[in-house]
Amino acid sequence: MKTFYGDTYINKEDLKEIGINYPIKIEYYKTYKKGDIENATYGIEIVKRSYLEGNTNIEKRTIKNVNKNDHIINKILKVLKENAVTPISAQEVIDDLLYAN
Repeated sequence: MKTFYGDTYINKEDLKEIGINYPIKIEYYKTYKKGDIENATYGIEIVKRSYLEGNTNIEKRTIKNVNKNDHIINKILKVLKENAVTPISAQEVIDDLLYAN
């Protein structure tokens, strides 16, 4: 099961600097097993949507068993969203954030 945490669009100027001329939206979700909210081990899912000339390309990554602490998961999700972390770099960033705690 998953719950929506938030989303963000990557800044147009940042995209133009690297030669991308289409919008990119990133969505962040907290995941856990259905019915196991009391003893849940939370995960994180990140979905990147690239809107190209009438088509939507979707890239997704789910990282399971990140942490059992809801507060820590919310802090990680906040950092991911504020920094527009994409699915490709999510595991490394999450590992760094967990190591820092």
